[in-house]
Amino acid sequence: MVVAMLLLVTVLLVVVMMIVKMVVLVIFMVMVVMMVVVVVLLMVVMVVVGVLLVIVMVVVMVVVMFVVVTVKEFKELLRVAGRKLVVIEFSAKWCGPCKKIGPAFQAMSVKYQNVMFANVDVDSSEELTQFCHINAVPTFQMFKHTQKVTLFSRLKRTMCCYVRNGLESRKIFEFHGADIKTLEEKIQELM
Repeated sequence: MVVAMLLLVTVLLVVVMMIVKMVVLVIFMVMVVMMVVVVVLLMVVMVVVGVLLVIVMVVVMVVVMFVVVTVKEFKELLRVAGRKLVVIEFSAKWCGPCKKIGPAFQAMSVKYQNVMFANVDVDSSEELTQFCHINAVPTFQMFKHTQKVTLFSRLKRTMCCYVRNGLESRKIFEFHGADIKTLEEKIQELM
């Protein structure tokens, strides 16, 4: 009878140990599955955040470039800019060089966040085109403190003389033939 009891207790202990092992194994498997789920969820969150960042960057790229149509909008842009450099591209949809330089100008508007960039379509903004004395496209004008700093155009290149203002003299730059390298150098110089 004692042997039968010992055998029964041993069998029960073996069964309990097997149950404990199975419970531990199930807990371990549940933990592994939970870890995999957490990793997958983190990856999904990272992908969603990445997509949202791309969307925000695209929206910012669109917002970074202002479109100016009227003289009133032009003056308001210069007023709002304050001390910031403002670079305005005068272009036309039919203009081949405008189409070529446009993407680079757009990229600069993203690159130089402390500079305000604007675009004027000369065909839909005739009053503003005349106000700014535009006679060729593309033309890039730069403004600081609401005053024109320098002018770029694709037709010809001219360096203008010195203007004397009392005891002070300053160089006036007027460039015709706006290659992107010169435009970017001038932006960096005037920022």
